[in-house]
Amino acid sequence: MPNKFILIVIFLVLTFLVQPVYAEEKKDVKEKKTTAKSAKCWKRMPPLEKALMSPEYGTVCKAFEEVLNTTCEPPEKLMCNWTLPKGEKRFKKLEWQPLDPKEYWGLIEDMVLSGWNEKYRAGKWEKLEPEYKQDLLEGRLKLSVTTVDIDQDGKPEQVVLFNTRSCAETGWKDLIDVMKPDTKRVDWRYRWVGRVNADQGAEIMLYNDKAYMFGMDTYATQGIVMVYKGFSLFEGTEFGSRGICRFYYMKGRQ
Repeated sequence: MPNKFILIVIFLVLTFLVQPVYAEEKKDVKEKKTTAKSAKCWKRMPPLEKALMSPEYGTVCKAFEEVLNTTCEPPEKLMCNWTLPKGEKRFKKLEWQPLDPKEYWGLIEDMVLSGWNEKYRAGKWEKLEPEYKQDLLEGRLKLSVTTVDIDQDGKPEQVVLFNTRSCAETGWKDLIDVMKPDTKRVDWRYRWVGRVNADQGAEIMLYNDKAYMFGMDTYATQGIVMVYKGFSLFEGTEFGSRGICRFYYMKGRQ
């Protein structure tokens, strides 16, 4: 009987000793999870020009910062086939319908040349066209269209998307431009859409049913995302769009 009593006492002592250690371990795990959850992978920054500061900095820009920090994807992952977090309802990706490239050959010429300044375009297409015809024959040339109010003026535009290689192969997003439905050619009044995309690789998404362009810096390892709005018509030297915020990838930065 005394032996049994001694064993019970030892068991109770050990139980009280182990409990604080276990509780401390659980606390450490919880703190690590909280730290990981609150860690910022991406940081929202104001536009480069103070004059461009707008209410969108506290709405669409803040919401996109939350999205970026939910997924915590590195810059290179945002370039190709990036998906919104599960359950995200504020942002929506566009739905694209395929077009027959043979019926829009002039449009393809315009889109290919849109990345060059007008004065450097002469003779370019004649050199490049055979390559694109070969892509067409081999089934690599893809052309799609969607309808979206790109300049937020209440009147929708036809926006076209073009590629000959997947983003995974090239590391580049598809070419994007606005098309004139009657001529089936690029609407050069909206050429800033193509230029932003050519310089950075970009994607149009809806935020609360309004269109914004999200552009990744050409050098993805720099980790800079720009958000643009209002791709309106060119007037004089006015670019017709403005960057409303930027995001820096913070991992590996001081």
